[in-house]
Amino acid sequence: MEKIAQFILQKRWLLLGIIFLLTIFFLFMIPRTKTEHSVESFVLKNDPDLIFFEEFKKEFGTDEFFVLAFKDENIFTNEILEKIKALTEKLETIEEVRDVISLTDTTDIQGEQDNFGSFSN
Repeated sequence: MEKIAQFILQKRWLLLGIIFLLTIFFLFMIPRTKTEHSVESFVLKNDPDLIFFEEFKKEFGTDEFFVLAFKDENIFTNEILEKIKALTEKLETIEEVRDVISLTDTTDIQGEQDNFGSFSN
């Protein structure tokens, strides 16, 4: 241990110079540093969940939201609205689902010509 301390003291200017040069080198390398924070980078390429996730993104174009819709003659009947409400409540219980916007829990619907323009709850 004493020999190491003696070496450091004898070569302190050389060691400080090396540390300084390494610091400058790494400072110039910082802009070239790339980090990857996507889901894909943390999972094995052949993982079944990743394969499903990739297929989902191909089908829907993004992993940010999912639209669920169904068609009926008149969606504004009590029976249909109850089904929508039950489905909304069930979707809200799923741990991975962050938010559910539904016809039954929306407080402000603004229409634009023949369609619904925006929803807010």
